[in-house]
Amino acid sequence: MNPLLVEEQRKEIIHIIGGDPKLTNRAIGNMLSVPAKKVSATRRWLNKKGEDVYLAETESKIAEMKTYVNGLFSNHSGVGKRTARKKMVEHIGATDLKKGQVLTLPADTWAIEALIQETVSKRFGYTACEKSIEVFPLMAAKIAWYGVKSRNEAFHGTTTQKIYEAKEDTYDHMLLDYCGILDNFGKEIIHACNANIVKKGGIIAITLTKAHCTKPWVSKVNNLKTELTGEAITSHPNSHAYPMFFKFLTSITDFEVVETFDYCDTTPMTLVVLKRTV
Repeated sequence: MNPLLVEEQRKEIIHIIGGDPKLTNRAIGNMLSVPAKKVSATRRWLNKKGEDVYLAETESKIAEMKTYVNGLFSNHSGVGKRTARKKMVEHIGATDLKKGQVLTLPADTWAIEALIQETVSKRFGYTACEKSIEVFPLMAAKIAWYGVKSRNEAFHGTTTQKIYEAKEDTYDHMLLDYCGILDNFGKEIIHACNANIVKKGGIIAITLTKAHCTKPWVSKVNNLKTELTGEAITSHPNSHAYPMFFKFLTSITDFEVVETFDYCDTTPMTLVVLKRTV
């Protein structure tokens, strides 16, 4: 088994034991799809070292290992990332949709899904997408840890494929944690909204980098803003183009923007949360 996954499993076990020490080793093993013997060994060291010390040691090992994986994990721990995840989960928690299917990009961390599991619902099924050949097996190894196992799917491919094959009302929510530029994902976002593949009341949470973009559509949007307002665009072009893209999108679909949040994740980022209202 991948050493990183071993340490992350240990971290999950430590958290669960800390939350409910009365849970048996077998019960925890069943929750995480790991042998009860592994839980027993973790509990033994946990009792010997104490939760704070053992958890700190485990997190230190995880951090050290992640520095050697070609940067594949670098987009999961930037300043403000935890707040962005929390906002996504809070919006899901505020809906009446808490037991359907969620299209998501959990990578190997499953950070957002773990938060949903802890604070919102354990009844979701997750359609988890990952195109990286290096990350996919790490992601797939954890798919039994969250939601309803019988409805979970580890898909080696892109969200684009799942979005274009989906029918109306396929998903309760979509967690599109792209961390990429809008022009790479704009068409599939438009299609998802036009086709109403998220149920009424459901959300689409989208994370995008605000890196400088000189694509033609950005210039067109900015020129239109100048024509309509008489204001020349003198600041970062994406700071105007991204909000205008979503304003246009919501004007022609059944979705509205319910929150935007700018943060830093090694580079300036933005979270946009859309909600289907009709």
